Amino acid sequence: MLCRGPFLSAGRRTGRRGNLPRRQAGRGGDHGPPQLADARQDLRSLLLPGLDAVAGSAKIDLRYRCGPAKNPKVQRRDDQKIPPCHDRYGVPPSWPDGSGKLQRQFWPVDPVAPRIPPAALLDAVQRRVVRHGKKKGFFLPAEHHQSLDCLPGKDRQRKKEAFVTTRIYVEEAGCKRRQLDIETIKKYLQANGHALVENPEDADRILVSTCAFKKKEEDDSVKRLRFFRKFGREIVVFGCLPDIASDRYREFADFHKIAPREIEHIDRYFDHDVVKYAEMSEENLVTRKNLNIVKSLKRKIQSGELFNREFFAETAQSGVNRLKDLLSEPQESWFLFVCRGCHGKCSYCAIRRSVGPVKSKPVSDVVAELRRGLRAGYRDFSILGDDPGCYGLDNGGNLPDLLRALRLSLDDGDRKGEKLTDISFHIKEIHPKFLIKYERELLEQPFTRLVKSMLCPVQSGSDRILELMQREHTAGELQKILRKARQLQPQMNLETQMIVGFPSESESEFSATLDMVRQAQFNSVVVFPYHDKEGTPASEIQDKVSPEVIRKRMQSAFSYFRKHGIKAYYRCP
Repeated sequence: MLCRGPFLSAGRRTGRRGNLPRRQAGRGGDHGPPQLADARQDLRSLLLPGLDAVAGSAKIDLRYRCGPAKNPKVQRRDDQKIPPCHDRYGVPPSWPDGSGKLQRQFWPVDPVAPRIPPAALLDAVQRRVVRHGKKKGFFLPAEHHQSLDCLPGKDRQRKKEAFVTTRIYVEEAGCKRRQLDIETIKKYLQANGHALVENPEDADRILVSTCAFKKKEEDDSVKRLRFFRKFGREIVVFGCLPDIASDRYREFADFHKIAPREIEHIDRYFDHDVVKYAEMSEENLVTRKNLNIVKSLKRKIQSGELFNREFFAETAQSGVNRLKDLLSEPQESWFLFVCRGCHGKCSYCAIRRSVGPVKSKPVSDVVAELRRGLRAGYRDFSILGDDPGCYGLDNGGNLPDLLRALRLSLDDGDRKGEKLTDISFHIKEIHPKFLIKYERELLEQPFTRLVKSMLCPVQSGSDRILELMQREHTAGELQKILRKARQLQPQMNLETQMIVGFPSESESEFSATLDMVRQAQFNSVVVFPYHDKEGTPASEIQDKVSPEVIRKRMQSAFSYFRKHGIKAYYRCP
């Protein structure tokens, strides 16, 4: 029976053993009650398979003793079977001496056994058994990995897979692009023999994905980093926070950091004997998040969330969304991450500092990913990028050529008796200027008829505000192409985003944005409050809209969209 902290109390040799009367406890087999025999067998089943895989004949003898080590029968058996531990390691053969608690001892009985410090091995077994008693396997803390260097050459090659494993906790956050990156990173870590754990206190290292898209996400990321600092582990920070909010990130200067633009440099912080990150194939699926609302609420409390109106509103909305997921069977989408980086110059945005310049994936690779998804049974595909409209700007290609190649690949595929209309595509976050630039190519090609949804952020319906935002288009130009797209594909789900409270925005300009969303017949909109980002041109505009006015306009926007049957969200659904 495994219980009650680092040592399993077995009572004293006189009087009572644990909570059982002496006559009920009995001898229990090998120097202890039956509970100790069970515990000994559990420890052996956890530990010995890992050692067998590493050192062949190397064994660890697990001995249990009740009370002080002065019983002559116990001492005589120990002397007969194993050499004294202190002869090899300079450590007394039992601890804690005379405590009256169960004493666990680990003695190598083979000359080629790994020379693991007994204290380190005790701590490793204790952590593995007490917290994961039902799981098989054994992990040695990373700081003691060098203890296995005395193994023979052939066993040294196998030690990472069988015995030496770094336990890593991965904290997921951010947009779909960063979530796909995290899925690829997790596959990379597992391919190199690292173990992913569910609790940060069980980890040797912690990998934290951060987001700073809006002030809310920025605050959440900072709170989570402060929370993880208390575990005293090595922390690697991934995502946009360090580059977008560099001033706030200064308090975490002792953490390692990796920006999305340099994701392949993750090799610097994790062992990669099997495969390097650049050799990994990118993931196309985002794992559904845990639907445990209690766990979600616990995370908010850990991060120091305030119990205010916003907290309860977000928690309630999260619960509703999770309940919908449980009661329905949502169609899982196969993501085609076609390009990284951004070519835009938006005055309010700092994301491009984190994602870097445009890097497009070869057309052949995107087509191969599409076919792999088709073979896996997927019929719902999302074309994704930091800005998909930028595709090909770095290699002489363009988005229409990519879409044409994807359409042709559907005819070449092996889909017996399957209709082309069974396949759907979704274009995510395409900049309006690229819709305008590729108007004829996008609207006239057959691929467009397969597009079931498109996210095109309008941000504002005022030409003056759009010019200050450096969006490089006018509201009228965008409305024109959206009307054509709606006529061509009446069932297309049009989604957009808008910013409330951009510096110097007037009430009439705010109303113009609401009217544009309605007139363009968008099905849904995400409403973002404006927030200054460090080092952006928009942050230097002096005529700021007060937080109170922004809050009132946000409320007005949701009331307006509710009245006209347009779904509105505070964050991306």
